[in-house]
Amino acid sequence: MKWIIFGFVVLNVIPVIGQILHPATDRMDSLFYALDTTPSNYRVIQIADDLLQMIDTSKSSKVLYDVYRTKGLSQSKTGDLHAALASQQAAHQIAYQLQDSFLIAQSSYSIGRIQYLLGQLELAHQHFQTAVDYLKLQDSLGKIVANTPLEEWSITYETQMAKNQAAIQQREIETLKQEKKLNHLSNFFIISLLMLALMVSSFFFVRNRMKRKLAESELRNQKLVAQQFRQELQGKQKDLTNLALEIARKNELFIKTNKTLLEIDLESLPAEQRRKLQQLIQFNTNQLRINEDLEELLVNIEQVNTDFFEKLNKLAPELTPSEKQICAFLRLNLSNKEIASIRNISPKSVEMARYRLRKKLPIQTGDDIYQFIQSI
Repeated sequence: MKWIIFGFVVLNVIPVIGQILHPATDRMDSLFYALDTTPSNYRVIQIADDLLQMIDTSKSSKVLYDVYRTKGLSQSKTGDLHAALASQQAAHQIAYQLQDSFLIAQSSYSIGRIQYLLGQLELAHQHFQTAVDYLKLQDSLGKIVANTPLEEWSITYETQMAKNQAAIQQREIETLKQEKKLNHLSNFFIISLLMLALMVSSFFFVRNRMKRKLAESELRNQKLVAQQFRQELQGKQKDLTNLALEIARKNELFIKTNKTLLEIDLESLPAEQRRKLQQLIQFNTNQLRINEDLEELLVNIEQVNTDFFEKLNKLAPELTPSEKQICAFLRLNLSNKEIASIRNISPKSVEMARYRLRKKLPIQTGDDIYQFIQSI
């Protein structure tokens, strides 16, 4: 069904498009018609000039011959004999190039008449004789030319010329019709190619648009995944920080408890109480040494911060495991005191560890080590 509709559209639209695409052909047809029907000689001269601008004057043709001859006749009637002579001579040259004896005779006679009016009698006689010689080649006029004075056969000649011109114009019209048909076929072919090109370009446009939309959708999904990953990472970092703080508080509690217990004079206590207090002190000390929570914290830090440790190894491959732990705690924004509580060392030891760490890291003097660790 769609092909039937397409064929109907093409058959009805193509002729209209052909007329739009070939305004010059219609313009030329109207000028030829005006050339034959306009009564004003001045207007005929103007129309002939317009046609000469549209016709290819580098190639001889019967159409070009008729335009020059008609222009010359009108110029002669307006009294501009020199311009008329030039136009008829141009037509005469085309007739010779076409090797048409009738046209040669016709143009020779027209030139002879103008030269006669200009007083160029010898030249006029030569062209009249040329007209007679070439007319003898025409079977329809040969006998008349041989036995009739010039003034009499000129009338017969003009009559025959008019008939021949009418026949020629009819042939020209038929030729133009054939050319129009060829132009229509050419236009149909061109329009078909344009429509095919439009369909192909539309296909690629739609396909590229779909690809672009898919790419944009995939990019949005990637951004959402990255955003979710960042949120999850931030949540895990927050959990790690909370766990580290909890370990720090627990260790600090054990340290304070042991300190308080150690201040008690065990010798003044009964044996049973002294034994229980010593067991409690030993338990707290073992907890600080074992500290299973710290081991779990370090494992989670390594899992969550895989990229961080890879970059850290590239920046400072000579770092020790203990120094890497300090970097991980700094990434969690833990203070020296909190780090000391987690690792069961003194804050002074943490400060010394940070000092050694600054020397191994590519950090400028005066820069904040916290900001540097966060930027990795």
